[in-house]
Amino acid sequence: MHKQTEPGIQAGLAITLDAHLEEQFDGFNDSMDALFTNSFVDGFRYFVHPPKTVPHLASDEFTVSPNSVAYSAISSDRYVLLPSDQWGNCTDDYPHGIQSDLPYSSGNCLALCKAKYFMDNCGCTPALYNIENRTKECTPYETYTCIDTKLSEHNKITGKLEYQPPSCTHCAQQCNSLVFRAYNSYGSQFSQGAFNWLRSKNSNWTIGHMKANFQMINVFYRDMAYTEYNQVQDASITQLLSDIGGNMGMFLGMSVITITEICLFFSKVFWLGFSKKRRDYMYSKKINEKTHEREVCETVEKMKVIASHGNLSNLVSSTSGVTFKDTNPDENVEFRINLEELAEQLDSDSGYSRTEEGKSRSSIQKY
Repeated sequence: MHKQTEPGIQAGLAITLDAHLEEQFDGFNDSMDALFTNSFVDGFRYFVHPPKTVPHLASDEFTVSPNSVAYSAISSDRYVLLPSDQWGNCTDDYPHGIQSDLPYSSGNCLALCKAKYFMDNCGCTPALYNIENRTKECTPYETYTCIDTKLSEHNKITGKLEYQPPSCTHCAQQCNSLVFRAYNSYGSQFSQGAFNWLRSKNSNWTIGHMKANFQMINVFYRDMAYTEYNQVQDASITQLLSDIGGNMGMFLGMSVITITEICLFFSKVFWLGFSKKRRDYMYSKKINEKTHEREVCETVEKMKVIASHGNLSNLVSSTSGVTFKDTNPDENVEFRINLEELAEQLDSDSGYSRTEEGKSRSSIQKY
């Protein structure tokens, strides 16, 4: 088949099949029961799937019977999913314990997983799962015997032995997959022109043999485009932080600064709870602040008392160490006050005594 360059049946693939029903074994006197669903229909099953992949045999099959024509118009869809490191759940690598040169797909992974399961338990692999032809292939009898004796378990409900296939849950969906969808239509009975064309290819084919055994399949693209579906993150890290910050700012009035302050506050609270040294420091700091506040209040009260008695001028005149210099009214007047004696005078007037270390002097200029 050449690569199709335009849509339509004329540019697709046409296959003529010969079933050779005369070679089919159905038992004697039609006594063979139909063991599988495809045994009810004579003909062929076909699958349309990407190259180097295993189709889903249980669901992707199409059937064509003798003396009929099947038309499969193909359209394709591509699915691009996110890997696990981008919040997705797909993969492009085979799980641990499975190695293959085939490109990763969930179908290939399931087939190789079941092949490994049969190889470990039976020493061979059914042809259905031996997609790489690297292991010994089981005959139908070997497969039946192994399943019946080694792979079946007793069902407590039905009381029968039932085959328990491996789950292979570690075979995740592939990140990039191409899916073909077929729109089928069928026609029954070849025309006389079809018989003439077929006999021109091989004169040994009789019309009776062609009616009983021949069927034709036409597979073609209905259009030369495909639909791509991409899985994207609902919100990136930047968008998530922006949404959180916007909602907190709108409803709580919070910003990065307030969040930092809250974190700093709780860190100090935890530090205070776990560190005895920190608790002692905070306690002494609180005591010092109260002492300083009390001293400031006492000083303010003393100044109020002195101001109410009008003793400030008397204190100044009676304090030793005060020097006045006669000057003109327009000139500067300078006088000196001994603050230690002034403090002692204030304490004696207010009834409060205190001891201070050191002496301080101050110069006051009046303009």
